[in-house]
Amino acid sequence: MSDIKDAKTRAIIAQHIVRLENGLDLEDFDPVEYITSDEAAAYITQALATNDAAIFAAAIGDIARAA
Repeated sequence: MSDIKDAKTRAIIAQHIVRLENGLDLEDFDPVEYITSDEAAAYITQALATNDAAIFAAAIGDIARAA
């Protein structure tokens, strides 16, 4: 996730991934607000690193909505 240049965005997306991994309720958080085209690849890479298809699919959906 070091490809994400903005430290705040990096922290927010990392927290989102952790929440997804732990099955926490994410109703109040939408990462789309923080994903730029430059950061999309890093977000997908982080999601893929979890080895969880549901998290990877959620990340793809987030990026699609952000585009």
